[in-house]
Amino acid sequence: MRNLTNLMHKIRQDLFYKNFNKVIKETSGLIENDKIIIAVSGGIDSITLLFLLKAINKFKISVVHINHKIRVNSGSDEKYVRLLSKRMGLKFISKSLNPKTISKGESIEEWARKKRYEFLVNSLKKTKSKKILTAHHANDQIETILMNLSRGSGILGLRGIDKKNKYLLRPLLDFKKKEIIEFSKRIKFKFIEDETNKNLSIPRNFIRHKVVKPWEKQIPYLSDAFNNTIDNISNWQLALDYFINNFILSKINFQDNGFSIEKKLIKDCPSLVKLRIIQLLITSDETNLWSRHQIKMLNNFFIKNEIGKIFEFNNQWRLLCDRNDIIGQKVNSYYSKKSILMSKDLIVDHNNVNISIRISNKKNIKFKSRYEIIDWKKIKKKKLRIRLWREGDTFQSLGMNGHQKVSDFLINNKVNQFKKEKQHVLIANNEIIWICGMRISDKVKVTNETTEFAYLILKTA
Repeated sequence: MRNLTNLMHKIRQDLFYKNFNKVIKETSGLIENDKIIIAVSGGIDSITLLFLLKAINKFKISVVHINHKIRVNSGSDEKYVRLLSKRMGLKFISKSLNPKTISKGESIEEWARKKRYEFLVNSLKKTKSKKILTAHHANDQIETILMNLSRGSGILGLRGIDKKNKYLLRPLLDFKKKEIIEFSKRIKFKFIEDETNKNLSIPRNFIRHKVVKPWEKQIPYLSDAFNNTIDNISNWQLALDYFINNFILSKINFQDNGFSIEKKLIKDCPSLVKLRIIQLLITSDETNLWSRHQIKMLNNFFIKNEIGKIFEFNNQWRLLCDRNDIIGQKVNSYYSKKSILMSKDLIVDHNNVNISIRISNKKNIKFKSRYEIIDWKKIKKKKLRIRLWREGDTFQSLGMNGHQKVSDFLINNKVNQFKKEKQHVLIANNEIIWICGMRISDKVKVTNETTEFAYLILKTA
């Protein structure tokens, strides 16, 4: 590499640099001495971004390189980026991935993207940096939109790549690949040629070489047209989100790891509005786009309106079509089906529910949590256990002579499927004496002869 000082001087005289510097000043939100991370693969785009930001010379830069271990010579890429970072006096952070960890049904590209951004975010936190900068450019934008169109990813897919979000910044998105190539030729710096970019079996490469490049030759202003379209779609989405945030989300009932939407609230909304409501409620990463199949199935979920139907997403979220509501729940823990021994003055934590038994000779004690009062003498010598209810369970409900199935009791009391899954019961020997939080058995009810009172207390953790 030529003398770095001379090279930086040459870059600063270049029109491409001046246009880039203007973008950084006007849109990045970065100020002098801000810590930033640059994702550098070693290819022409990321090396260009690195040289441009180094030439600005206002930020504390950390270079992050991810070795996906997919290509044979990936090790030499890492070595070059490490050496370049050292010569520039920049902090270098790297991570090697293991392709053997790719899940069944997951594409290499999706796996690499997910792992790459995970490490970038972790590096952002460790270095206490303000932004992650990536080298996506205008041609990447065109390719991404065409890829999303082929997948049927909906309105979010037509937005393409965001120029910036909470922690990501893509300052080259307004620049064409042709401009980057011409800049590199003028400056004459070294970069790594990725031979896999020529592999047409990879969908993105096919779109790049067989669709975008010939298209650009016929329409030189193609990227400008796409950018204008993206701006229009983004504005439409902003308008839709404004409507949803101000007139719908405020009327949604948010509760334990989820939400409940009254059906009448969204009954007359177009399908796009319903889909977008769910996206806003359950999606934290808008780069994780829904597939055509997923959108179609969710649309059918709303149209069919089948009571008890559950729609499952791949991010632990589930939707339940209940009688009057659409209920969303995030399953972030495993519900244990094992029973736990119970005794007086003991607080049992089972599947995020606290259950306890307080003994007293008084009948008028009040508790803030839900509770029931039973005759302690009737069960004090029995083995007490807490567990989730099971199919086939029966009990004698308060005020009834005979037994009924717990499942029938829950249905009659309009308990939705999500609540059913985590409904606890208290067992005395082999008999249910309390459907926790709902009903005691008639066999343990308080009578005029009761002298010892047991307070069954339930609290949701």
